[in-house]
Amino acid sequence: MKNKVLNKKDALHLAKISTGMSSNHIAQMSLGQEVIYTEFN
Repeated sequence: MKNKVLNKKDALHLAKISTGMSSNHIAQMSLGQEVIYTEFN
């Protein structure tokens, strides 16, 4: 995975907590249109 994302722009999707604020927990990571990590089913 390191070689796949090294020096490339990616998107980190942070989890939202019940108060509507974002946490520091990464729930999903995508590179372009490809999701390379997710906690969602």
